[in-house]
Amino acid sequence: MTLEARARSERPRRRTAVRTLGLIVVLGALIGPGASATRAQDLERVEQPVWSIGDWWELTSSSDTSAIRMTVLDRDGSGYVLARTTAGVRATTLANRTRYFADADGWVTRAVDPSGKVTESVDKYEWVKFPLALQARWFFNRVGKNVRGGTTPYAYDCRAEAWESITLGSTSTRAMKIGCQSRNRNDNSTYGHAAWYAPDAKRLVRLVSYYTGGPHLEVQAWHVATPGATPPAVAGSSPATPPAGGNPSAPATPAPSAPATGPSAAARPTPAASVAVELEGPAGAEVRIGQSRFVLDARGHLSVKLRPGTHQLEATRSGFVTAREALTLTESAAKVQHRLAMTPVVPPAITVVEPRPDAPVRGASVRLRLRVTSAHRIAEVRVGKIGDPARQTFAPTAEAKLGEPWAVEATLALAEGDNAVQVEAIDEYGGRTEERVTIVRQSLTATPAPARPKPTPPAADTEPPRIALNYPEEGKTVEAAQINVVGLVTDNVAVDQVLVSVNGRMVTMSAETPVNARSHPVRATVPLQPGVNVIEIMAVDKAGNAAQLVRAITRSAPAAAAAAPAAPKSEMWAVVIGIGSYESAQIPRLKYTVADAEAVYQTLIRSAGFKKDNVMLLTDRTERKPTLRNIKWALGTFLSRAAKKEDTVLIFFAGHGAPDIDSRGVERDGLAKYLIPKDADPDDLFSTALPMDDLQTIFGRIESERVIAFLDACYSGAAGGRTFMSKSVRAASVDDQFLERLTRSKGRAIVTASRPNEVSVELADLGHGIFSYYLVEGLKGAADLNRDGIVSLQELYEYLEQQVSQKSRAAGANQHPVMKGEMEGALPLSKVRRP
Repeated sequence: MTLEARARSERPRRRTAVRTLGLIVVLGALIGPGASATRAQDLERVEQPVWSIGDWWELTSSSDTSAIRMTVLDRDGSGYVLARTTAGVRATTLANRTRYFADADGWVTRAVDPSGKVTESVDKYEWVKFPLALQARWFFNRVGKNVRGGTTPYAYDCRAEAWESITLGSTSTRAMKIGCQSRNRNDNSTYGHAAWYAPDAKRLVRLVSYYTGGPHLEVQAWHVATPGATPPAVAGSSPATPPAGGNPSAPATPAPSAPATGPSAAARPTPAASVAVELEGPAGAEVRIGQSRFVLDARGHLSVKLRPGTHQLEATRSGFVTAREALTLTESAAKVQHRLAMTPVVPPAITVVEPRPDAPVRGASVRLRLRVTSAHRIAEVRVGKIGDPARQTFAPTAEAKLGEPWAVEATLALAEGDNAVQVEAIDEYGGRTEERVTIVRQSLTATPAPARPKPTPPAADTEPPRIALNYPEEGKTVEAAQINVVGLVTDNVAVDQVLVSVNGRMVTMSAETPVNARSHPVRATVPLQPGVNVIEIMAVDKAGNAAQLVRAITRSAPAAAAAAPAAPKSEMWAVVIGIGSYESAQIPRLKYTVADAEAVYQTLIRSAGFKKDNVMLLTDRTERKPTLRNIKWALGTFLSRAAKKEDTVLIFFAGHGAPDIDSRGVERDGLAKYLIPKDADPDDLFSTALPMDDLQTIFGRIESERVIAFLDACYSGAAGGRTFMSKSVRAASVDDQFLERLTRSKGRAIVTASRPNEVSVELADLGHGIFSYYLVEGLKGAADLNRDGIVSLQELYEYLEQQVSQKSRAAGANQHPVMKGEMEGALPLSKVRRP
């Protein structure tokens, strides 16, 4: 077999996560391709790779936050024997080292240490299944250990989704993305995972679990013999012909392994004449056309001949956003010029939060707290002292959101005097920012040094703000008459103004308070006209630098069916709960929760247009008490039986919440959250309280596509999860992470009374909780901001934000409502009756 034929036959490779000796080591798959060259129809398949002695990979994983190197040093039948060292250390012998035995698909089956002690691996993860093909699906089961030392059975469902370009360390490569869902077979709870297999690395190179404590892995560097052939950028794209002169750096398409012979070759039709294509873009950019790679020359030009048809182009270069385009060539075109749509990346911004520049540092170490913002996903942040080659590397967790500030904490050892620290942030496209910080450690015995001279004033700010828009996506088509625009504006110094317009007309933004001077949320309700609508976001910083982002959204008329029956009339349903007095004397009494619930109930049936029979009230004073059984019946049975798809459902809860130990390891703070019913036992919340996770199940039982919950509860400050706040505040119930999970389904939104680290305040002069008081006022009509006689969810939330924050500050507190989830279009909640 020729080298070219072998290269074509060795298609994408894989990596699998394994747990051995308490550490997760993710290794590639092993057995290689057949003896003949891969046929054209096999190009979308990834065969099992073959490793060579000396192949190595450097990676971090769930058990190794510092990079390690795994090196292949021997064969073991159809498997391999590997050695583990720290990153950068070369392993040449297995003598006096632990031997890791990997089977034919890369799973480490056992480890044998130098003394001969054998450790067998636990059930295997099958993140990759060979041969691997687009949309291939496979299943596997494994038993994992839980935090109590017992075992839990899981069922996995995986699918090969798409080819993607990813950056690993300083290298960009193509990888097959694999999505997996695991299901706890005891309670049917589900968790998500994503893995990426890179043929060039002959292994799985990235693993992300979308929950705290799940397995993860990241390959940072590798060296393998005869890397796997590069996969096509897009399935079925036409192959490119070798470049015609003009670009010596562009590689020619490999020749076929054997010439066509026989009568069939003579009968083959003559191909259409090639079209000369001139591509322009950033110098040095790599362009993939079908299965071929090219590089733009120093002038940013590339000449290539392509056959008529549609070609998928992917252009990448560090510091530029990856461009993916379709280029259609007709047979009549002799020459075509095309400029690649590659835009420069605005690099991340780094803010030093702690220590302050003038704060004295006397300890032998310091905690360096940073805030990193970027319009793109952050790949990693590196922190280290200048002159010391060691660097601490941080990568965002799966919960990190695009466009939101990311907090990083690093602990650094300090010498007396000046300590120069370098911080480097890199985004997914190679955008890079370096920040140098000098930390002065004062001597406890030496005479204080003279005051440091004031630094030279920084140069004038010339960097514009960065705009990240979460919704709507570019090119989205909707039927609603209005949509919510949601995003975030960040700046390296301070955001001064953010404006939103649609079709040239300004739109009023939410009154949401900025996260900080360098970050400002974007939230606005935008009306749409039939056809294409142009939404424009303009941001200006304190220095006058401006940035603009434009989205085109199409509003389509609903398809009209001939002689279609009239749409069913929608109903509005509600469950209102207020608990102030608990059966357990250990749970503090709350003064105004029952009054809150009764006021909401009266407002719904008198002002908001809810039918009395459609609203269920559970309080200390109703015949049906708000016990755990009754609350679950009201939410999970009454609403699920009554509400139809076209109906609207409102849930209100005022009362205590409390945390308990999160034995599943799902929550970031390690605490599971509960709503506390009247008959709860604070010493046994698991059996007697309503887990917030159960709300997700309850929401799933309700057929309605419009469910909104108002929770007048807040975070608990209780250590250990067993005490409650004083009578003037309410205990914790939900956190942002849980709200994100709960509101992922279509048409689900939750409004909480306060942010995670705030408390929900009751005031005697109002006779209510602040949040509940203004919720009632808003539903009665005070929240009808556009005076159209309808109070929508968006209007109500904007009203609550403004009134609750102002009233709480006046009372010496700090409370800001939070809304999670989105509704397509405006959701009317009440009709205003005006005189």
